[in-house]
Amino acid sequence: MGALLGPVGGLERVASPTSEPVEVDSPLTFSTALSGRVTAQRGPRPRRVWTCSEGTTRPEDAALLEGLVAGSLYDQSDGYVWYSSYAQVTNILTPWEAVFAENTWSRGAHGGGGVTGDGTRYFRSRTSGPSTTVSLARDVAVPSDGPLVVSVYVSTHPTTAATVSVEEVDPEGAVVRTHRATVPANVHARRVVLPMVASLRTVAVRIHVIGALMLALPAVTLTRAVQPWASGRGCINAVVHMAGEDPQLAFEVPHDWGRRAGRSFTIHELG
Repeated sequence: MGALLGPVGGLERVASPTSEPVEVDSPLTFSTALSGRVTAQRGPRPRRVWTCSEGTTRPEDAALLEGLVAGSLYDQSDGYVWYSSYAQVTNILTPWEAVFAENTWSRGAHGGGGVTGDGTRYFRSRTSGPSTTVSLARDVAVPSDGPLVVSVYVSTHPTTAATVSVEEVDPEGAVVRTHRATVPANVHARRVVLPMVASLRTVAVRIHVIGALMLALPAVTLTRAVQPWASGRGCINAVVHMAGEDPQLAFEVPHDWGRRAGRSFTIHELG
């Protein structure tokens, strides 16, 4: 599939990593008193680091990533969006958006946990009134002209239906087209699935849930079919560093098989 890196409207497939492990520091600091009592202090939510490697690549395939590193193709002052290969088939929302962390969704109120209609466990939810629109607080960057699936579990009020709306937007923020699904009244935690193929003009999607009693477990995958829900793995503010290159072949042969190198690069999440 290949990892995606770049600004909104400029996502590019820069790698098909042989390896893309992610590391996260612990937010907890532990202290032990003389009495032996142990306490923990929670710090800010930790940022992630992906240490990626590719077994063998052509130099022309490496050029795009090198350009992004140098900042010669795009302005990197605000960081790039980074979707690892794994994130694309699990959930490109951030880990915090996928569980309704503070300030990631607008309107509504924090709700508790429970079990969906198909038996999926959730630990946090978002509640709202019959006339309230709950929205993801940002536009989700997606590749143009590619498949994606937006899904969310929705409960409805006893006498009113709810609507899930996904808007495709262009580089100027104008709505290209809108996808909608209606959830009948008096439904408990039903999964709403909106598959689509982004238009050539689409660079991002906006997600709204209108009139729901509760919503849980939102997800966006860059797939043709809906996937079982998974935690968010997207990164919306990252810088990239080329860690090294290991030339493997360096001679001229027909069909350009004589120029090959392994390479490694590191993605650091900011914020």
